[in-house]
Amino acid sequence: MAKEQNKNTVSDLPKYIKDLLVETPSAITKLCALWDGLTAETQVKILLEIKAGRYSCYFTDKIYVKAVKSHNPYVRYLGAKNLSFGESSSDEVNAVERLIKEDTNNLVKYSLYENECRFLPPSAMKDNPLEPDTFFKLPHQARLAVVRSLSGCGKDIVEVVRYAIDNCLKNDTLAEDELFDILLDYLNKPEFRSHYETERYSYDGYGEYLKGKDVATLWGLVTKVPKSCSYVLIKFLPVSAGLSNNIPGNIVNKLDNWQLENLLDRDDIELQELRKKIFWEYVDYNQEEKDNDKSWRKSMLLGAAISHSFRLSYDDFAKILSKPEKQKIKILNELTNANDLELCIYEAIHDVMFKSNVDMFSWEYAEFAKYPFERRLKKLKDYQLKKELLGLKLYRLANQVMPWKGKRYELTEKLEFLKEHVVEGDTWKTFIAFSDAWPKKNFKELYKHLPGIDEVESDSSEDKDSILNYEKMKIMFALELSSLKSEIGRIKFLMYAVIALIIILLISK
Repeated sequence: MAKEQNKNTVSDLPKYIKDLLVETPSAITKLCALWDGLTAETQVKILLEIKAGRYSCYFTDKIYVKAVKSHNPYVRYLGAKNLSFGESSSDEVNAVERLIKEDTNNLVKYSLYENECRFLPPSAMKDNPLEPDTFFKLPHQARLAVVRSLSGCGKDIVEVVRYAIDNCLKNDTLAEDELFDILLDYLNKPEFRSHYETERYSYDGYGEYLKGKDVATLWGLVTKVPKSCSYVLIKFLPVSAGLSNNIPGNIVNKLDNWQLENLLDRDDIELQELRKKIFWEYVDYNQEEKDNDKSWRKSMLLGAAISHSFRLSYDDFAKILSKPEKQKIKILNELTNANDLELCIYEAIHDVMFKSNVDMFSWEYAEFAKYPFERRLKKLKDYQLKKELLGLKLYRLANQVMPWKGKRYELTEKLEFLKEHVVEGDTWKTFIAFSDAWPKKNFKELYKHLPGIDEVESDSSEDKDSILNYEKMKIMFALELSSLKSEIGRIKFLMYAVIALIIILLISK
């Protein structure tokens, strides 16, 4: 029994304590005797251990009752929230209910609200704590205890928030900060995320439909709650839930720049068209405008827009390179904050900024393009990795043949067919032309003649083929050498035999 219970350990308790986590009267008595001398940290670990294990109420109730009488408020809270009160509970357990209600610490005192909601949906309780009028009559810490215990109930929370907007905030009976706390304690917890995440193999279609409806309704609160509270919804609401796969479009269109900035800063939010729209608005924005605050705000929104799920085509990048030098460098500097551009674009950003003389720091800012380059290189796999490595090799070839600055190199004989595609005076357009002209046939034969990529150690299939061929050659050489040694051995044996025969003949004479 002890072995079975100890399988679910979640902490690094010492062995002498783990040996007491056994459902026997003597073990429980010893653990209770030891309890008061333990640190709060050890007591918390024990409570987490027994919650994760397979223990009966006979064992856990005695430990939880002991925890409720602890000097540490958090230990008392953990004990209180895990106790069950009622007719089926022991007199010892029911006796501590009064201690909890009279506790001087609000976390402990109102843990009973959190306790009750764990076993019944609020709507099934005698006094539904999520009925708006009842909810807002509770002290603030009690309200937080109620929402802390919820995983679903999105529809009920929406009603609570709407009631707060229409009544409590208007009557000054609820502060914005308190509504902020309620939303934060409800949304920012694993239980909420796991409840509303889409189940790929769910057979409960109606349940999945209700999940999607709940989350869509919660998104609808973004434009209704005070702006400070909208941050919590924007930051923590899932993009998809149940049968719903996207944020309602009418919500996104109503967000201001500050709200959009927080939304687009999430790495799970795609909205690629919106991200590109914001970027090109920034590119076409009058860079000489003297409103520094407005310019800073646009830069912050741009940073969020390009941070994730933002990509540029080769023609898009060519358009940026056609801008006046000062504006171009400023845009390229912003693009060093993007995480999803192609490898060749990151390298081009570095090269253009490095050669620029717009200001004395351009070459230093160019180094920032190396960081997203390295991150993306580590992240890429399979087809996308091969595709971008080819693009990077072709870009490096273009930069050799038609460099941004410096000495030009001639194409090798095998790549001579690309000569007619060189665009005089334009590295990037030369690269685009090379990409378009790169043949689909004889790919492997020509690929090995492209510039190498020192940052990658045999990541492409061609490099792996080369290594494989090299290994085969080594094996063949070893076999041939072994065969040669064997042949030499036989020749030596014959020579020794002939010499011995000659000696025998000479002696016999």
